[in-house]
Amino acid sequence: MELRIYFDADGSVTFQSLAADLVPVAQRLDPSFSPDTTVRPRESARYLATRRTPVASTPQWTGLSNDALWAWHHQTRDTEPIAERPLRSRLDLKIELTARLLTQCTLCPWDCRVDRLAGELGFCGLGRDAFYTKELLHFGEEAEIRPSHTIFLTGCSLRCVYCMTGDSVVTPHTGHRVEPADMAARIAQRAREGARSISFVGGNPDQNVLPILEVLNACDVDLPVVWNSNLYGSADLMELLEGIVDIHLADLKYGNDRCAHRYSAVPRYWETVTRNLKTAARDARVVVRHLLLPGHHECCTQPVLRWLAENLSGVAVNLMTQYRPDHLVLRGRRPELRRPASLGEIQASKELAASLGVSVIDHDRP
Repeated sequence: MELRIYFDADGSVTFQSLAADLVPVAQRLDPSFSPDTTVRPRESARYLATRRTPVASTPQWTGLSNDALWAWHHQTRDTEPIAERPLRSRLDLKIELTARLLTQCTLCPWDCRVDRLAGELGFCGLGRDAFYTKELLHFGEEAEIRPSHTIFLTGCSLRCVYCMTGDSVVTPHTGHRVEPADMAARIAQRAREGARSISFVGGNPDQNVLPILEVLNACDVDLPVVWNSNLYGSADLMELLEGIVDIHLADLKYGNDRCAHRYSAVPRYWETVTRNLKTAARDARVVVRHLLLPGHHECCTQPVLRWLAENLSGVAVNLMTQYRPDHLVLRGRRPELRRPASLGEIQASKELAASLGVSVIDHDRP
């Protein structure tokens, strides 16, 4: 019998399938893990409640304006879900609104306004469909959500010179097409194998929000949805994620726009991501990930930690130390990034977080 275990470049571990023979290995990675139990009692997945929230008695949206649909969306934010699935749910409404947005795509600050439903491509390079390169049980995430059924999607709104998944970002029409019914079945299988969460990652999930919502509409698994994103999205995108996401694993990579433009080729980074972090924190649990880049303690780590201390004091922060040169950096771009963060930079970051009262999570503690 072939048992596949993947050791990623950052040191994390993934299982293509958690057969019984691999359970002892998984338990060595996470002693609290058992395929038959969860870490702690929790509330039901929010997308299931959204799918049981009624919004209209009519089965058709076609005669209604976008403004009318958004008004329904706002009005039903606090509507109580019903026992049975309604004729038209709030999740159906989110899918309709997302599809309409894609006809003049404004999901991120690039504001391409291309008709992705008709096959036009903007900055992310994606049309209507989503693609994934792999889906696995992942033990490399934060302890409270692992093992996570992690679905690695293609496409992104950033162009990080050090991206570990650079090929799937630059050429997003690779891998396997996401078919909602098939992916929902895979999610159910991973849940039976012991998954404690469903993680949409990339690339970046934001550009794939329509197929993801369609997958969840076909899914019945009561597992929290983890949105592992750069949060470089529009305000409309954040509205669509409300009531869907249980946990945002959100990147806050840079402390200023200059570094964001130099290393990820994006404008208006700081105002966009900090705004979206505040929105996410009002709606769901948030864990902020800050990758410690070499030579960026003063320009990025310091302002990031200070902003978090002042604006999101209760949010947990993962100071990620696993940066290694990759992608375009290995081809000669941005030579200042051709080393990991030093031990001194890492220690200084931890000390600053402690002095500011920022809650730095222990990656290994459930």
